[in-house]
Amino acid sequence: MTLVSAFGLSCLLPELLVALNFSGVLSVRTLLKAWRWAVVLCFVFAAIVNPIPNPLPMIIQAAALIALYFLAVGICALREHMLAKRQSNSSRG
Repeated sequence: MTLVSAFGLSCLLPELLVALNFSGVLSVRTLLKAWRWAVVLCFVFAAIVNPIPNPLPMIIQAAALIALYFLAVGICALREHMLAKRQSNSSRG
């Protein structure tokens, strides 16, 4: 049960990142600066939580977490682009 809870909570991290971006606390620039640390932390988390000593499940879990991280970065970048576009349109006319 602990394994399922740990993987479930790790998959909620991208949602937290998007929520922080939508509230204005975290910018895309910050997320892109920290991508190396995010990749390392994904592999460390997958290595610690994964009960099987085989490296393949660890790599698959880390790859899924990294993909979710970059998906969250993409969503945040899209939102910031839309906000910048909306602000430029409102300032012009």
